[in-house]
Amino acid sequence: MRKIIAAALLPLCLLLATLGSAQTTTPASQTQSTGQDSKPTEKPANPGEKKDENSQDDQKIKSEQKTGVSNDRLFVALPNFLTVHSKDVPPLTAGEKFKVVLKSAVDPGEFAWFGLTAAIAQANNTNPQYGQGGMGYAKRYGTNFGDGEIQNVIASAVFPSILKQDPRYYWSGEGSFGRRTVYAASRVLVAHGDNGKKQLNWSELLGSFSAAAISTYTYHSHSDRNFTTIGKVSGTNIMYDSLSYTLKEFWPDVMKKFKKHKPAESASTPAKS
Repeated sequence: MRKIIAAALLPLCLLLATLGSAQTTTPASQTQSTGQDSKPTEKPANPGEKKDENSQDDQKIKSEQKTGVSNDRLFVALPNFLTVHSKDVPPLTAGEKFKVVLKSAVDPGEFAWFGLTAAIAQANNTNPQYGQGGMGYAKRYGTNFGDGEIQNVIASAVFPSILKQDPRYYWSGEGSFGRRTVYAASRVLVAHGDNGKKQLNWSELLGSFSAAAISTYTYHSHSDRNFTTIGKVSGTNIMYDSLSYTLKEFWPDVMKKFKKHKPAESASTPAKS
């Protein structure tokens, strides 16, 4: 199931990343013949809009520095509370790690997301033993929701609490498209400890393996209940999370890009004679 989702999201993620990292170019300024040296005309800036954008960013960072988590969402709906844009954030306690993960688990956006993935699985007849119709959809929905939330709780709350690792994704926002992509994708292997030092991301690796083992021995057929299946499922989990981190890295750039392309109000009106 996760292979289907990852395959569906990969082109979208790369498209968003390209949009976010693309540099906009301004057309060459037109000159006027006035008998004097021609000067390029400059587009008047809109300081109010830039000031408002900076103010929103400052408020977001101040909130993160106070609470340690964010109120971000991907695609406007999906909770993205463990992505922070400031590196100066307080460490999370074990209770706070569980609290933010469980907050995401009961978010309406999560229920809608797993409803969509269940519909995709039904259309592709994934796990044919579930059948079709309402009962088949309910089984796929329950399985997808259980798999997803077990993975989130174990990898973002249980093991980070035990191993004293930081489950948050620290947004980079700097460097080239390639550099940022490598940084984001590598976060499945690199984590921060609660002490701020970089560590191997045992929480992700052990969490993905544990979630794969639970799902394999819960609903897979008896013939598939083996270490090979666990390895395939855990590898898919890690690949999916790497893709998710890449999307988280470039999503703010995409939002800014779309805001810039919103139809602006006319700045000037025809002169009256």
